[in-house]
Amino acid sequence: MALADYIICPYDLEKAKTWSADWVIYRCAVNTFIMLTYFGFWSLTLYSLGFGKRKFNPEHVAGPSRMFHNVWYCVLGAVQLGLWEALFMNCYATGKLDYIKDEELFSSPENIARTVGFTLAIPLYRSVHFYFAHRFIHIRALYKYVHSLHHRNTDIEPFAGLCMHPIEHLYYYSCVGPSLVFKMSPFHTMWHLIHLLISPAASHSGWENCMQADQFHYLHHRKFECNY
Repeated sequence: MALADYIICPYDLEKAKTWSADWVIYRCAVNTFIMLTYFGFWSLTLYSLGFGKRKFNPEHVAGPSRMFHNVWYCVLGAVQLGLWEALFMNCYATGKLDYIKDEELFSSPENIARTVGFTLAIPLYRSVHFYFAHRFIHIRALYKYVHSLHHRNTDIEPFAGLCMHPIEHLYYYSCVGPSLVFKMSPFHTMWHLIHLLISPAASHSGWENCMQADQFHYLHHRKFECNY
């Protein structure tokens, strides 16, 4: 999905040299569309079309008010991610961040190693970052004022995944930090951000028999202090 996004809706670094509302809003809109489409797919197939067969809590389905609450905070998360993208785009366009150009991705053994290596490493790094970041945000003060919003979903559904306080979104997206340190392609930044954007959907599906079904994380939402 990140590759499709990169090809169909590429970063326009020429426009990004100067700040303007049009290209920033465009990036926010693209991410919101991707999020709503992907999260909506899981919600529609599992809850409306009956593709799921083993719901963790078959006695409960989120009502309209809970769904509106979750979708609203997911949209805020997608918009914030678009702003992160805009910041990276401007830094690439103005030379503040060095990067591998598209035509150079496979132009040398070094660039091949960077391209393949970072592509494979990002999901692994995400797992490590998520554990420590998630454990930290369960400190009582942070949990009470920030993370507790996410845990209002004791019986999770796809849109519960990205339903977070905007401060937690900021904290969650800090995972993209390596793009500030290492010389990567803008694709790696997009790949990292798209991974952050959509991966919570299936893992928060609430169903045992869907892709990325996660009983451990379901229990985390039920019991709060386990399975970080």
